[in-house]
Amino acid sequence: MLSCPPYNRHLGQQSGQALGYSDRQMSNSRQQTTRATASGWIGSALEYYDFFIYATAASLIFPQLFFPSGDPRVAIVASLATYGVGYIARPVGAFFLGHWGDTHGRKNVLLLCMFLMGFSTMAVGVLPTYHQVGWIAPALLVGLRLIQGFAVALLFMLLGAPDLSLTQFMMRRDFV
Repeated sequence: MLSCPPYNRHLGQQSGQALGYSDRQMSNSRQQTTRATASGWIGSALEYYDFFIYATAASLIFPQLFFPSGDPRVAIVASLATYGVGYIARPVGAFFLGHWGDTHGRKNVLLLCMFLMGFSTMAVGVLPTYHQVGWIAPALLVGLRLIQGFAVALLFMLLGAPDLSLTQFMMRRDFV
């Protein structure tokens, strides 16, 4: 059973009933679309909130905690560089998690990403400071940010997948 009724580009409207879809199937499709849209919006909002909070902490708190106190400007730049590391890891994570999601199922990838994101966020909160362990503290911070960026790649993978599946369906049904 298809998850959404096909779009007829010539009529400019949903043509599910013309192809034999019942009203119930079309209603379920609308509900699924609404749920997917709401879930995507909530996930994106939480993700950007997390990155906003981290950016605030990286500019105000982390330079004093995780970097040497010799030059405050260098500490702020190094702290904000750890912020950027999370964005660098996203495409790498999208590549690997996208492949894993296609071969092992997206639910497994979702659970893995939720675990990785929760673990790395919690671990940032309990990291020792620079004064306690030296250069290990900033190295652990960068490693945890890489894990967070890798886990956030799930958003890229899941948002790209519906478009691809709809395109493949339309190509099979001679809609293109």
